[in-house]
Amino acid sequence: MATVNYLVRGNSNPTNITLRFRHSNKFDIYCITDYVINPRYWSNSKKQVTSKGDVDLNNLQSNLDNLKNAIVKEFNNTEIHKVNRNWILDQIKIFKGEKTRGQKRSDLVTDYIQHVIDTAPIRKNQKGGVGLSERRVKGYKTLLTFITNYQKDNNLRVKDVDREFINEFLYFNTVSLKKPYAPSYIHKLAGDLVTVCKDAAMHNIEISNNLLGIKISKPKKDTILFLNDDELEKIENLELKTEGLINARKWLILGCHIGQRQSDLLVRTEKDFIYRNGYKLLEFKQKKMPVVVTIPTVGIIEKILKDGFPYQITSQIFNSHLKTIGEKAQLNELCYGGISTGKHQPLKYGTYPKYKLLASHVCRRSFASNYYGEMPLHLLMHITGHKSQKTFFNYIGTTAANYSQQIAEHFISIEKKAIAKKGNTQLLKIAK
Repeated sequence: MATVNYLVRGNSNPTNITLRFRHSNKFDIYCITDYVINPRYWSNSKKQVTSKGDVDLNNLQSNLDNLKNAIVKEFNNTEIHKVNRNWILDQIKIFKGEKTRGQKRSDLVTDYIQHVIDTAPIRKNQKGGVGLSERRVKGYKTLLTFITNYQKDNNLRVKDVDREFINEFLYFNTVSLKKPYAPSYIHKLAGDLVTVCKDAAMHNIEISNNLLGIKISKPKKDTILFLNDDELEKIENLELKTEGLINARKWLILGCHIGQRQSDLLVRTEKDFIYRNGYKLLEFKQKKMPVVVTIPTVGIIEKILKDGFPYQITSQIFNSHLKTIGEKAQLNELCYGGISTGKHQPLKYGTYPKYKLLASHVCRRSFASNYYGEMPLHLLMHITGHKSQKTFFNYIGTTAANYSQQIAEHFISIEKKAIAKKGNTQLLKIAK
């Protein structure tokens, strides 16, 4: 038997009321509604409003009861395989007058992207929970703006997004334009566009015959920009006179030795330090991948922090100071990359002195590249937050020459240990 109940999760005031629609072992669906209440006036055990003396609360309970009846009534006239979270959301919109029964969802790409944004709070996320992250929603908003501008006066429909369209989309934005976009940026947008169109198919919106076979691979980067040990030493020994540059250098050196994204680096404070087993540790939870990271403050980290923790700055200021510091350190090696041409403008790709390409991402790349081979890989990936070895190796700047050097040193080390062991064996025989 199908049942509709309500519950309130959390204690904040106000809190959204969640609808639960369950039918034996066929489905158990949760949907966050737009109805809100002060949790003190709600009973999760009775699954209803507790106070009957308030007119607004009585009206709220009446709406919930009527919505429940409307959903059960429509369910009785619906094929069970069509019932899912989106079906329930449609029933709620119909009940509230936001949609008429039988109305088909628009097949315009921009309209469906907006639908994804609107339903973000109740969509399943990558972690298996409910609700897309703020970062993911921002990505879809960026996609909506980009596609709106790209299609110009044409109304791009979901069924128009096929393999040929994607190939043209990638070529035009990364090659044909006078100021082409970064390939990684356009590939990311193309991947999101394909995801949106695949989602539209779940609402019986027509898609192209080859859409489901489209896979957007990440473009291979020509240059992995990182600072090697010699370059970091030059930066450490620079004579800097302004407080801003000295502070930015602290963040840079710290970042190159703790391997975090700028969103996890520039927010650190003295409060993140703990003491455990006699060690001073930097411990915090990463934002993108909610993993607790613990890093001992020894060696260069201890040295850079001996006269105090750096004060917080914005990523924009940090990136600007990095270029100044790099120029003073004469990091003039020519590297391929993109530089900013203005706010909301595509990067201009070409060959530039290394210091012009420095930005906050150089910290994490430098850590991963310099510590590879020095630290067990699983520990290294835990700190950087990489989930697979493949993505890690695509991320670091260690070349084949570096690998061969490390392999040679490793074999030499093994040989020395073998010789030493053999020598000890001979000495033991003589002693006997």
